[in-house]
Order: sequence, then structure tokens, then C-alpha cells
Amino acid sequence: MIEGDHGSALLHPDSSHARAAIDCLVRLQAAAGGDALLGRRLQPLLTGAGYTGAAVRPRTVYADRTVPELVKGFTRDTFAAMVESVRDEALAAGLTTEAG
Repeated sequence: MIEGDHGSALLHPDSSHARAAIDCLVRLQAAAGGDALLGRRLQPLLTGAGYTGAAVRPRTVYADRTVPELVKGFTRDTFAAMVESVRDEALAAGLTTEAG
């Protein structure tokens, strides 16, 4: 099983704009009954559901210009697209402004 935890994203250089956009995604998912930070709670949830021997390990995805396929496939086409997809909802909810 792979489950994400959007709050664990590390950026270099750090970007307050990117962090604010990710926060909008996290808050909108929470408002809809979801949990974009579920990855950090996965082990106790599995144990609580009766699974035994559940071993949870972080899975790191590192993408920079030395791995252009990950920059495109994961960063741009997956993660950034997911954050961008909530733009209109974030604006409507007053979580951000056009200026960002």
C-alpha cells in the first residue's frame, strides 16, 4: 500500500508560495472529509483495524534536473497537477487570492 502525506513535501529552495498552495490542497481535502496527511497515521490505523505485522516505511521521491523523468512524471504531471487542480475551489473558499 502506498499512501501520500502532502505535508511532508520538502522543497529546495523553499517556497512560501508552494507551501501555501499545498496547504490549500490539505485544507480542502480535510473540508471534504479526506486526509491529505494520512501517510503519517497509517501504521496506527492499520494496527487499529486488526492488521498484524504492518511495517510502514517512508518512500522518498527525489526529483531535480538530474532526473528529468521524475521532474516531469512526478513533480509536474502528478504533484503539481494535483495542487493546481484545486485552484478554483481554493479561491472560492477564500483560502487564497488570485495574487497568491
